[in-house]
Amino acid sequence: MDGVGEDDLCWLQLDDFRMLLIKTIDPSRITPYLRQCQVISAEDEEQLFNDPALVVRRRKVGALLDILQRTGLKGYTAFLESLELDYPDLYRRITGKEPNKTFSILIDTAGESGLTQFLMSELSRLQRALQGERRRRQQACSVAKEQEAWSRQQQLRDRELRKLTERVHKIREERERLSEEVKQLRDHNYSLMADINSLNQEKSSALLANRDLQIEVS
Repeated sequence: MDGVGEDDLCWLQLDDFRMLLIKTIDPSRITPYLRQCQVISAEDEEQLFNDPALVVRRRKVGALLDILQRTGLKGYTAFLESLELDYPDLYRRITGKEPNKTFSILIDTAGESGLTQFLMSELSRLQRALQGERRRRQQACSVAKEQEAWSRQQQLRDRELRKLTERVHKIREERERLSEEVKQLRDHNYSLMADINSLNQEKSSALLANRDLQIEVS
């Protein structure tokens, strides 16, 4: 590309991966290294993480790439080295190379002591992250145990409810059976009362007829 400097060319090549970078990267993971390499400033970091217009993570990545592009080849190299450190798979895809972690920009900028300081800082960060993950795991285990205990209680309640439901169903069946027996007995009693009334009427009629006959005979 005639008229395109090396600083611009490297970033033009990276443009093909811009959407992948924006989709994948968490800026908070790579900014410590970029700060040590002095390709972003404290003001740049303040803007990235506190600008209301950059609340969405993908916007932060886009803004970070724009900031780094202004630093030319140094920013490009430092950015690739940060990918080597935190996103090795992404580094392989972009460069076609295996990560070798030479940290050339950091050494050129801050020297061996700067590299040592950065690596110690990264170690502390990773240890804190590990402790945080362990705490979250313990919390998750605690929640899981509580959920398991709640589940057991619910299963016990469900069994008790099923037993109670079965008992109520049996009681209702027994009540219906007894109600039917009472109805049958009532109907039978009504029939007996009707028969008794009929017999009483026949008896009264017979007595009257007998009395009339006695009167006639007299």
